[in-house]
Amino acid sequence: MSEPIPRTQGPAISVEPDSTGAPPVPPADAGIVARISAAVHEPFVEAWRRYEEAWLPVRGAVEAATVAHRRVLAATPDDAPVSVTEVARDVIEPLRTALAGSGSAAALEEALARAAERARDALAALPVFLDAPVSRPSAVRLAGAGPVRAVKRAGARVLGPLVWRGRVRRVPVASLARQHLDQVVLRAQASAFRASQRDRAVWLGRFERAWAAWAAAVLEPLDGADEESPGPPAPAPGAYRAAAAALQAELEALADDITSATGRVRGTDFGAPTELLAVSVAVAGTFAADPPS
Repeated sequence: MSEPIPRTQGPAISVEPDSTGAPPVPPADAGIVARISAAVHEPFVEAWRRYEEAWLPVRGAVEAATVAHRRVLAATPDDAPVSVTEVARDVIEPLRTALAGSGSAAALEEALARAAERARDALAALPVFLDAPVSRPSAVRLAGAGPVRAVKRAGARVLGPLVWRGRVRRVPVASLARQHLDQVVLRAQASAFRASQRDRAVWLGRFERAWAAWAAAVLEPLDGADEESPGPPAPAPGAYRAAAAALQAELEALADDITSATGRVRGTDFGAPTELLAVSVAVAGTFAADPPS
């Protein structure tokens, strides 16, 4: 079964506590962050979920192949080769068929492009402005926000009690969402796409190497036995079992790691983007606000 898709919630934002006991993230800010996240993040979560669904036949085939190969291994004497016919029929062919239909790079790239279009369409439903209270928690600190932002936020924390307490600021919601999509989300998704293809290549490479090692130990000596020339020497007793056991261990590991091959975990991790969005929302409408894109 496929693992559940995580929701697009980032970790809590760290702020300096003040004497008023105000919450770390003002409810108004949290609501704005949630609305923007739903509009901008959710289309990509759905795209990655559907891409992972394209891998379900592969997951099922790997799990079935693991069971089938374990059965063949259990029925084979320690000093005898495994049944090549059974392995080809019950293990190799089902896996080959499933891998031929697995999610391709082109399909994922197209899905992410459509997700970007849906996210951009969703921006039209967001309000242009929303009023939100200003308080010291709005001067949130976040590692990696940059030196200019850090100086502005430090000033905001110092001046907040004197200048802003009780005041209301106007948050440009639609503009922040558009900037978040263009400058943060699309870049993160491009990086996740590239990483997913690297992970997919690594997973397939492990699969190919496992079969190559098994074939070198089992198939080549059998082929040489039918030739007039002596051919390669037959493996020592137990070598067949060792090669098959190594293949079985790798099949089980590949079944456990198939989620990494889809790239879904990385693609739906909106923790860092949500943190950056919360920082931008927290200081929007103040002198510490991000410049318009």
